[in-house]
Amino acid sequence: MSELINRLRWSCQYYGMPITCLSVCARIAARFGWNFGSSPRFLAFKDRTLDRRFNISTVEQVPTSELGVEQSLQKHAIQYQPTSSLDLVVVLDRLSRQVNLREFSFVDFGSGKGRVILMASEFPFKSVMGVEFSAALHEMARKNISSFRNPRQMCCDVIPVCQDAREFQLPDGPIIAFFFNPFDAVIMNCVLNNIEESVQRANREFFCIYHNPVHRRLLDESAFWTEVSGWPIEREQWAIYRAGKDPIPAQHSRPVEVSEVPAAIS
Repeated sequence: MSELINRLRWSCQYYGMPITCLSVCARIAARFGWNFGSSPRFLAFKDRTLDRRFNISTVEQVPTSELGVEQSLQKHAIQYQPTSSLDLVVVLDRLSRQVNLREFSFVDFGSGKGRVILMASEFPFKSVMGVEFSAALHEMARKNISSFRNPRQMCCDVIPVCQDAREFQLPDGPIIAFFFNPFDAVIMNCVLNNIEESVQRANREFFCIYHNPVHRRLLDESAFWTEVSGWPIEREQWAIYRAGKDPIPAQHSRPVEVSEVPAAIS
């Protein structure tokens, strides 16, 4: 029940009470075969509501041909689309009860127009960084960071970086990295190798939040990463990993099952 209340709270914060009530109705309607809550039109409507609420522009998808990058890199890219789900803030909220986020930097690999780093800035991170190799998307992210209006913002050190993810130098200290299937397995493998080398060199705490984990086998087959279970999220859409074998401190007497949380409230 506490996870349901938490998700409703975040939904009200991002979409407002009317859209949250509509999302709950959509969940109920789906039980009777009317599944309008997952339709592209309804999801786009919610995305536009979020953009208006925070004075940003992140909705429209951008195909790889319009990213403005050289042809040799286009084949490794995935088209831009914003992260719509509330699962990210639910995960970060849970993490905030298990580790001190003030000691962590947040890094979004493939940050696009900046929606995720702005969502992350609602938490008290030491810094929030977005790595994007498309100059066009990077410029949109800079504009969104400048126009962002949110009285609950807790981290004002929001830094967009226009760079190939393979060349990005991680900031010092503990890190939470986010991936929303930003590139193909070739680039993903290179970035993960860089992360492993950096963690082994600096002996730091490192979490990886992977949305739409198409290439999760790269982490599953590595002895370096340990998947963290018991999160109130859909495992086929989200995966959480930690560098090393040590479990994070338990905050609940039992793991929370996905079925306990209505996925339509997203």
